[in-house]
Amino acid sequence: MTSHTQSLNSAHSAITAKGTSDSLVPAAVVSAELGVVRRTLARWVDYPNLNFPKPLLIQGRWYFRRVELEAWKLNRARLSVGEHV
Repeated sequence: MTSHTQSLNSAHSAITAKGTSDSLVPAAVVSAELGVVRRTLARWVDYPNLNFPKPLLIQGRWYFRRVELEAWKLNRARLSVGEHV
């Protein structure tokens, strides 16, 4: 098994283990997890080259799909070590 496949399997296991594969996460929680302010999230959403997950607008508040956030974080980690996806 390649390290790429192992990484994907680990990420999938982590998401599934948390039981959060289809959960919605409020923008405030996403901001805290990523260590950025909410305005930064808005900029990331508006910047197409970053491929940041698009939020869902529910009653005037932003929510993100957990599975999309985890995939984005995994992709960013790969890019930071020079692995091409």
